[in-house]
Amino acid sequence: MQTTTPPAAMPLWLPFLFPVFFAGMWLFVTYLLAVLSGWRALARRYRAQSAAGPWTAPWASGYFNWFGLPVGFSSCLNVGVSARGVVLRPVLVFAAGAPRLEIPWEEMMECRSWRLFGIFPRFSFVTAGPRVKITLVGRAGALLDDVFARELPGRAAAGA
Repeated sequence: MQTTTPPAAMPLWLPFLFPVFFAGMWLFVTYLLAVLSGWRALARRYRAQSAAGPWTAPWASGYFNWFGLPVGFSSCLNVGVSARGVVLRPVLVFAAGAPRLEIPWEEMMECRSWRLFGIFPRFSFVTAGPRVKITLVGRAGALLDDVFARELPGRAAAGA
């Protein structure tokens, strides 16, 4: 007759270690995405000093492309408009290493507005330095396109 050994009991401390491990990995990955997207590089030059203006698009989406590596922020960006420029801030749970940015209007280059499949608004621009291409989609893209058309008619974004 074959005898089997009972499985080893799980240590009592293991369930308490998982939340600490999960939180640490979450912070590490969100910080890594902030570095890879160029957000950290932008923060050295464009860290926000004022609050967003009256036009805001909460829970917006966008893409940051630095060194040809696009990093998506799907429904986790708060986008606002101030007198100085566009204000970008990730929602709190994705904010590790990503402080609020305020990119001045005069620092936004290669501005372009278009609609994906003729329906979904997009607005992209490249920052003056460091050169990070930012594409805002949906409500945020429509917001920036509207601001450029109304408030900055001399700098209206080129269509695709």
